[in-house]
Amino acid sequence: KADSRITIISIDDDTISEYGEYDDWSRQVLADAVNALNENNASIIGLDVDLSGVKDTEGDEALVEACKNAGNVVAIATADYDSADKNSDSSQNNDLILSKPADASIDWSDHKTMSISFPYHKLEDVVTTGISNALQQSPDGIVRTAALSISYNDNDISSFASTIYMKYQDSLG
Repeated sequence: KADSRITIISIDDDTISEYGEYDDWSRQVLADAVNALNENNASIIGLDVDLSGVKDTEGDEALVEACKNAGNVVAIATADYDSADKNSDSSQNNDLILSKPADASIDWSDHKTMSISFPYHKLEDVVTTGISNALQQSPDGIVRTAALSISYNDNDISSFASTIYMKYQDSLG
């Protein structure tokens, strides 16, 4: 049973019918959503959408202001991974690879985080970020391995899910 304290607002077919494709949206739409959630006393707001790069000045500024006012927004950062094992079957290597998996039985020593795409600079200053793709999908399409954090430039960066959980726990004191 779903936890009644958690509300997920997704971008579904109805949303796309009303607002158009997500890539075409002004970030004002997200700013309005953050403001509405903040007005309704959301403990944590997680934005699991690509917020890298500047899009439209007015919408970008509105999202920065909304997130700054809310003070409880977690946004995603996306890691690009590489494997030192270049001879393996590419179909086996197209899923995401972790640098620090939760499953210690898997040898991940040949894999490393190459780069991370963070939210655009002004937004990054007012949100907490977590890695959205800190997981590995099994060949059957089920995720069975995930990391609480990944290493990048000698820093550990928490996953999106664990960042949201930690901020929620902090909000409870």
